[in-house]
Amino acid sequence: MISARLKRRRHNLKEFSNAQVFFKSIYDIDWRGQFDLVFSIGVIHHLKDPKAAIKNLVNALKLGGQLLLWVYSFEGNEWLVRFIDPIRRRLTSRLPVRLVYFLSYFLSVPLWLFVKTLKGPTPYLKQLAAFKFWHIHSIVFDQLIPEVANYWTRSQVADLMEGVGLGQVRIYRPENDCGWTVIGVKEKV
Repeated sequence: MISARLKRRRHNLKEFSNAQVFFKSIYDIDWRGQFDLVFSIGVIHHLKDPKAAIKNLVNALKLGGQLLLWVYSFEGNEWLVRFIDPIRRRLTSRLPVRLVYFLSYFLSVPLWLFVKTLKGPTPYLKQLAAFKFWHIHSIVFDQLIPEVANYWTRSQVADLMEGVGLGQVRIYRPENDCGWTVIGVKEKV
């Protein structure tokens, strides 16, 4: 399955002569000082050792290169942490993926009805109101399958960025209030 995915991704990028696709754990990447920009969207908060992963991403940057991350926030996602996270930790992350895909319909239908009816009340739920059912189902499924899902406060995200070789770190809230965007510049080798 992985080799088929790699082939598909390589095929999709064949027009770009400088693009390469690799399958590697973020803990095992060994590039050093090679990239102007490294980004990770929606990955770091699913890792058991996020700090080690961030250090590897920073190591891959050239001096002066930028790291861009997006991670889940606690703020704006309290309802997920309170109601969905315990279900994920105790049950769904341990079940077969196909079963979780099926079971996620039982949460997707009420969520879809809720956001379509109320068009909110949070910025994130208001954003979901514009999505089609299949998109909402994929989001619910995505929330139920990972073994690890961290929802961090701003100060916890700032702590993750300490001591990794970044300067000029800026932490932003996106408009939908469901995560943190972090941008930092590599200052040390």
